Amino acid sequence: MIKHILTKIISMKKPGFRFDEAVSAVVIRELFFQKFRAWLRGWRILSGGEVPSCLFLGKQVSLFNRPNIRFGKWVQLEDHVYVSALGRMPITFGNNVRIGAFSRLITSTTLHEVGSHIRIGNNVGIGEFSYLGGAGGLEIGDDCIIGQYFSCHPENH
Repeated sequence: MIKHILTKIISMKKPGFRFDEAVSAVVIRELFFQKFRAWLRGWRILSGGEVPSCLFLGKQVSLFNRPNIRFGKWVQLEDHVYVSALGRMPITFGNNVRIGAFSRLITSTTLHEVGSHIRIGNNVGIGEFSYLGGAGGLEIGDDCIIGQYFSCHPENH
């Protein structure tokens, strides 16, 4: 039953999806409950005014200046991701974006010269332990895969 439900849900994002036969029912059940809890955390954040989309938040995700963060559909922020949207423009996540665990997205680290923005396009995956700074403005286009420990610091000087 859970396998059928998950297959339907995943097929909305990836048409034609099927689980490999080697994936056991125990793994599927564990995945289901893990993603369901992440979806509940995302729904709770978005239900304060926006129409909830498929936002999945891992454990201990922190969002600073939440009104300045825009989410597309099927966004996943894995465990311990920190997003600080102190900037002139918002941090924007496109559709189908995944940010790896322990990553940080920080527009500005100072109050006397607030930074610009961070914009992440559609179908982007960023690996664990990455740091994206947006003081001088940062845009990552569509269809990008970025590995772990990526660090980018565009500045305004």
